[in-house]
Amino acid sequence: MATTVATLSEQRQAKVFLSLLHAPTNNNQLIIAVVAWMRLTGRTWDARLMAQRILTSSVYTPVSASELGPYGYAVAETNQLLQRLAATYKLVIAAARNGLAVDFLIALAETNLSPTHYGVTTNYADPRQNQLLAAYSGFTGLQLPAQEPLRPPASATPKPPKIPTVLQPPPSPATADYLDPYASARFYWDRHSRTLQTVDDGR
Repeated sequence: MATTVATLSEQRQAKVFLSLLHAPTNNNQLIIAVVAWMRLTGRTWDARLMAQRILTSSVYTPVSASELGPYGYAVAETNQLLQRLAATYKLVIAAARNGLAVDFLIALAETNLSPTHYGVTTNYADPRQNQLLAAYSGFTGLQLPAQEPLRPPASATPKPPKIPTVLQPPPSPATADYLDPYASARFYWDRHSRTLQTVDDGR
């Protein structure tokens, strides 16, 4: 089976990213895991910006009812989501610092870095679903076995209360601000705006 080769430039970028996370830069498997993620992301991947986003997103910063405007009554549900997202980023950092390449890619898929969670629908640890694991196998030549889910998939996230149609979701920013500590909240409302704009008719 032919394997994919990481370029020297990609390896250098991966080492910069890992050093910013205070992770080992001499772990070849971890470097390849970062390169596999880099390839899937494309030209928008930037070592310093990605490291800063992960470090910032791992810090749980609760929002207040006033910051949510018309959705202030859902502050508890929003903060629960933000706390869960921060926990997934902590897993990414922990896996990288411990040199666990596969765990690093599984944790990445659990974050909101990809709206589709890199193809995962039910099991983050299944290389048939997790595109990051499939890309990693392309570099290493290893056929990773499907594992049991480490945590419930994204679809199992508790849904917030229904919002009447008379309320409109907060406006989306003109450009994505990945370093904004409240970006996760806006991401959540933007992503679920269609399904949340319903009226409970009592049926």
